[in-house]
Amino acid sequence: MLSHFTVSISNLLSILETGQVYFPNDREVFANLTGNSLGNRNEPQCQGMISFTDILFEYSKRHRELFGDFGVVIDKAWAISNGACKVIYVGGEGEVCNSFKSLFTLLKPQVPKTGHNDFNIWLTELSVSKPEFSKSLGGEAYACLLKLHEYMQTDEHVSEHEWRIIRPCKFSWSEGFEIAEVKSCCLNSAKAGIVPSLNLTTNVVKALICPSSYSDKLKEQLPERWKETDILTYRSNG
Repeated sequence: MLSHFTVSISNLLSILETGQVYFPNDREVFANLTGNSLGNRNEPQCQGMISFTDILFEYSKRHRELFGDFGVVIDKAWAISNGACKVIYVGGEGEVCNSFKSLFTLLKPQVPKTGHNDFNIWLTELSVSKPEFSKSLGGEAYACLLKLHEYMQTDEHVSEHEWRIIRPCKFSWSEGFEIAEVKSCCLNSAKAGIVPSLNLTTNVVKALICPSSYSDKLKEQLPERWKETDILTYRSNG
């Protein structure tokens, strides 16, 4: 099983009714491996993802403290069939990190130079951060690295045991937006049906998670079709 945690009953109910929203991530993995700091606008991981953990419920106390007291447990096979992959944790130094750095350098596609400096910078950013553009320049291997990067995380987060489903349709946003603003836009757009979310069904959701003190409140607020879903509870101070 895989679990996804959130901070409130309202968020949990939104997940059940709206689906899981693809949110951006900003972890500086890209800057460390490539030497390019592109900011929120072009960071490849900021295209959007849904994160899960494979930590068992009985050992999830630390994870709940980080991400929220309420959760949804989903079928792992279903998640994998929808693109879920286990995260690759990469340290900031050592042979593995150095090897990835070398690959990003050696396989980076060459960008034809124009007579306009700003245009050259823009083309270079596209070539190192957008798989489709890399492929158009003959950088198919580099494009594969960018895809691999979407499932990477810095090793200080290894205890999270993260899995990810990456947004199937890619898009960016205008420069100057903060990630918190983009997350709000993603959520509101998903609720309005403007952008797709990952819909959950009662046969996919194996259980819900909440503190024992909120169990009755959650049961009261659950829509009818979710009433039979198992609820795993725990003491909030334990």
